[in-house]
Amino acid sequence: MADIHPETISYLEAHGTGTLMGDPLEIDALNKAYGIYTDKKNYCAIGSLKGNIGHLIEASGIAGFIKTVLSLHHGYIPPSLHFETPNPNIDFENSPFFVNTTLKNWDKTDNPRRAGISSFGMGGTNAHVILEESPEIFPVLTSKKHHLFTLSAKKSSALKKMVSNLENYLNQHHSTSLEDSAYTLRFGRNDFDYRYSFVCKNVEDAISELNAYESFIPQSCSERKKEGDPSIVFMFTGQGSQYVNMGFDLYQSEPVFRETIDQCFAILKSHTRVDFREILYPSAENLEIAQSKLNETVNAQPILFIVEYALVKLWRTWGVTPDVMIGHSLGEYVAACLSGVLTLEEALILVASRGQLMQEMDSGKMLAVPLSEEEIKPFLEEHVSIAVVNHSKSIVLSGPSNSIDSISKNLEENGIVGRMLKTSHAFHSESVAKIIPEFREKLNQVNFKSPKIPFISNASGTWIKSSEVTSVDYWIKHLRYTVQFSRGILELLSNPNAIFIEVGPGKILCNLVKRHVTSDGNQRISSSLPTVKKNEEDREVLLKTLGQLWYYDVPIDWEKVYQKSNRVPLPTYPFEKKKYWIESPSHSQDTKNEVNAEKKSKDIDLLPDQNIKATSLTEAPKKLMDIEEFLIVIWKDLLGHKSIDKNDDFFQLGGDSLLAVQLLTKLENTFSFNFNVQTLFEFSTLSKLSQEIFKKMSSEDRISEEVLSQPLIKLKTGRKGKNLFLIHPIDGHVFCYKQLADVLVSDYTIYGIQSPNYTQESALSFESFEKQAAYYIQVIKKIQKNSPYFLGGFSFGGLIAYEIANQLWANDDSIGLLAMMDVIPPDSQLENANTEDQMINLLLDLFEGKPVSSDELRGLSKEGRIKRLMQSIGFGEWTFSQQERVFNQVVDHWKSLSKYQLKPYPGKILLFQAENRFVHSKNVSLEKAW
Repeated sequence: MADIHPETISYLEAHGTGTLMGDPLEIDALNKAYGIYTDKKNYCAIGSLKGNIGHLIEASGIAGFIKTVLSLHHGYIPPSLHFETPNPNIDFENSPFFVNTTLKNWDKTDNPRRAGISSFGMGGTNAHVILEESPEIFPVLTSKKHHLFTLSAKKSSALKKMVSNLENYLNQHHSTSLEDSAYTLRFGRNDFDYRYSFVCKNVEDAISELNAYESFIPQSCSERKKEGDPSIVFMFTGQGSQYVNMGFDLYQSEPVFRETIDQCFAILKSHTRVDFREILYPSAENLEIAQSKLNETVNAQPILFIVEYALVKLWRTWGVTPDVMIGHSLGEYVAACLSGVLTLEEALILVASRGQLMQEMDSGKMLAVPLSEEEIKPFLEEHVSIAVVNHSKSIVLSGPSNSIDSISKNLEENGIVGRMLKTSHAFHSESVAKIIPEFREKLNQVNFKSPKIPFISNASGTWIKSSEVTSVDYWIKHLRYTVQFSRGILELLSNPNAIFIEVGPGKILCNLVKRHVTSDGNQRISSSLPTVKKNEEDREVLLKTLGQLWYYDVPIDWEKVYQKSNRVPLPTYPFEKKKYWIESPSHSQDTKNEVNAEKKSKDIDLLPDQNIKATSLTEAPKKLMDIEEFLIVIWKDLLGHKSIDKNDDFFQLGGDSLLAVQLLTKLENTFSFNFNVQTLFEFSTLSKLSQEIFKKMSSEDRISEEVLSQPLIKLKTGRKGKNLFLIHPIDGHVFCYKQLADVLVSDYTIYGIQSPNYTQESALSFESFEKQAAYYIQVIKKIQKNSPYFLGGFSFGGLIAYEIANQLWANDDSIGLLAMMDVIPPDSQLENANTEDQMINLLLDLFEGKPVSSDELRGLSKEGRIKRLMQSIGFGEWTFSQQERVFNQVVDHWKSLSKYQLKPYPGKILLFQAENRFVHSKNVSLEKAW
């Protein structure tokens, strides 16, 4: 029946009754069966589990089966214990069998290992099974770098144990295939109420994520779904979030995404004769050109539409479909297309035409302002419109450049700082009127249909109606008037089960939604692609969101997410032991009530004051929970978020150099001790910063003056002993290196060296450029005593790094890297200045390319002159006291640099030339100059 030749069977698990009559009968039957096909003697080992552990009654057959399976798996034949001489009625010498008495390697031959198993029942239920070893399993080779792990259990305690078991297993099996492991956990386990997921790219990653479970607060699906099933909201990003190569990882690894992108590009090319793929996914040599083209509205709008549409197709393939949708300006066209209002081809043609016409508009500006619609009215000027309402305290103005500049100045004079958007046109304003007739002609060629999926209208901020969305006038209104995004989000948030997914690059819309929700809703807001900073990879972000959707019990087509892989042995479900002994009562009910009452009283004492206000504290909070509450209030105020989680990162929430300085100032005023900028870089989450403050509060000596005076700022932690030192530019700060450190793929620890005058009470004056470099060498040597040294710097910082390298070289220290970013040419003749006005004029000439007249400077106060310069350098939003400190640094550094004589450097230099450079050196090739 099995069609297997007996000579290929090398082990036989006998029923083995151990009786004088039974054993000879069994062997005689086997001899006859095997003898039909072979006369080969003593090649097949024979044994029986009964001889080792006794008779297992009804379990004998399955126990022998399990023993044989394990023997095949491990490649060993176990001995038959206690065997000395065979039954005299069995003639083993003339049979194919021999009794195996020692642990024996189960050697491989040309055939796979095979074994026979006999199991006989008293009632005649006899069976003989032949087993063959499983084929060798090879890890699935995949191009996918990131893997989604899913773990679930019936109780939170079981989930915690499951996480611990898997962490221990991976610590002992570093060669484990992540693809196979993730597949096994997904398809070899059931889904239960308590869930935990994470994304990793290697085993170390997985172990780290499992270790992070300690800070995770499990909640059951039943609790999460008590108000109803989840409702998926797709949010489509508008113009301004685009960047070159967005979605490129998905284009390479996800066929559905790639096919959709290619289909859309082909449709557009047939109508426009433009190959948009070359702009979105350019070759390395065309990267800069592509970035410039992508910033043009004519290219940005159709490319954003295509990427978002392709993301939706991928989400749908994975079983995630929107219940409702909302778009931000351009994003509403994606919603309309998916809802069936427009066909794909109609939508692509309309979006391309819209982008082309908007590119042809008169130039203008757009200004983001932290005010409400009502509060901005006194500042509005003629021809200026409210283009967007993102939040009750966040609007965007749009209009002619001179009007927007005037409003910006007026706002600043009233203590309100706006932010100019990077756009060359005034969208959603009167400027649009010029292109309306031609756009109306394009709209008249479209056959609009009723929507099949509900979505929010930008024009009204509520649900779109079939009668309006199918009219040309609606899309003209959508082009011209205010985007009521805030009103639309509030409408969607009326459903407590809404889960928001941003479908597009970055987290702009996610952050806007977060400003509208309470803290318990933060987990329900996810993104699809990383930001332009690319701290994460495309598929990594997508899989993290998929894990969150699974956490909220959203149905997912897992067969489409995971490619077919192997099942591998991993720790199984950790069944929890339960004690069933009936214990005698040890305490009376009255005693229990007393204990519970005392415990409750103590618990209440531990709760933080819910009415804590950052501005009303008479003394600094001392308890860790109070410090966290205090920081939450400050962060909300500074960052403009309605809710802050303790694991949120200051910089990821939108914190910048201005906000960092303001935060540190508030902390110093509250806790009465200095905070180095290093503190915020190293402890950037609210939880870590709270713990660091608590630690300092608890320390007797707080923090030593030596540490406070250190100008060294750790920007990124890497391997011990591998360091990169980046020297501050002329303003003395190192904030400009934070983004570089975040995106730099390296295992080096990256330090920024800022001016020591920002960390000391009294100003530290250097007699010369050389003395300043020598001081920084002392700072570097405290961290790294031996060479090689890796150095770099931007502009002024590059020249300091150059001098540091020269001094180290002269001291027989080797230089591993000297990176100079956009430094001035070595033959530059730097002027000096005798008066403050001359210095300001000289610096304005450097940064703006044009000097300021003496009359203009005389018309300004000292504060006004310094503010004028700081605006050019990039510190326009800082307070005057902060600006004045920066100004003094710039002046000191300029004076020392103007006297500096460059010396030849014997080593190699890595030069970086910026795209946007100082006016005076725009036409100079740094490579040739140096």
